[in-house]
Amino acid sequence: MSNFSVAGADIGNITSIFSGDITGTTSELIIESRIEKYSNVKELGENEIFEIDGEKWVVNQGLFKNEHLKFEKDNFLQLLYYGLAKTCEHDRVKLVIGIPAGQFNEYHKQLKQFITDNNFKKIQIGVGEDQITRNILIEEVIVRPESYGIKNLKVINQCEKGVRTLIVDIGGGSTDVAIFDESMKFIDGESLDIGLLDLYKKVRRYISTKYCKISLEDTKKVFDGDMKMFNITDYKFKEEYLDDFMEEVINEFKGAFPDASACNIILAGGGERFGYKYFKQKYPQTIAVSDVQVNAKAFYMLGVAKWKIK
Repeated sequence: MSNFSVAGADIGNITSIFSGDITGTTSELIIESRIEKYSNVKELGENEIFEIDGEKWVVNQGLFKNEHLKFEKDNFLQLLYYGLAKTCEHDRVKLVIGIPAGQFNEYHKQLKQFITDNNFKKIQIGVGEDQITRNILIEEVIVRPESYGIKNLKVINQCEKGVRTLIVDIGGGSTDVAIFDESMKFIDGESLDIGLLDLYKKVRRYISTKYCKISLEDTKKVFDGDMKMFNITDYKFKEEYLDDFMEEVINEFKGAFPDASACNIILAGGGERFGYKYFKQKYPQTIAVSDVQVNAKAFYMLGVAKWKIK
């Protein structure tokens, strides 16, 4: 019986996903990558409140923070420790975390050092009698390219053997491509400077100009179908903006990978549900991974294999 937990973390610009272990079973968490400073009125809402480094925060509120290096976001550590506290049974944690494939070679050591330098946090979750206190210590950390762990999943069996593979992740701030050789060994990565936040920003300008002012966060809800607006009766504009956005993504992708038609292509990440039909039309060999938790799950499995959790 281990006295530590293993966790996988995939902290994005829009969504943060964690996979850990509680009472011998896998525990998973998906939250938006935004938090807001606490005020008394926030207790009236349903979103959870937590305290770290003497400051209280509310989950799934506030603004999206888009940084080229995600670990430089001012909410990165808060999101990380909240996710670990929610998905890990033990306070001692061994962590596998991802970094965009295009940043791996240059920045993975910097990310590992940043977490190592900030490897202990006391975090209190909830308020009043229901509050729990955790003292999370990250004992070890491994950094892997996002999409790296997908090569160990069953979806790989659908790929043509002996062919190079590109795993495409349409994320919030960028579209990241992990490159694997014909033996499924990671070679390199590329980050394309276009992501879902670019789409949401354009839709926001349209709604704000034609209907009423709207935040980027609410624009995402409208576009994703999670919220409606009383003064909008026709949502056909969403498809038009998506068409334009995916045309940009594929043009960027074609420019970076002119030989993509000769490769296996796996489409994953939060943008898979928007982009699959477009990639499939251009590249018929495209395989979809619809589980948005796939990176965190794969990182967790890598950690279990590394540290031999029973």
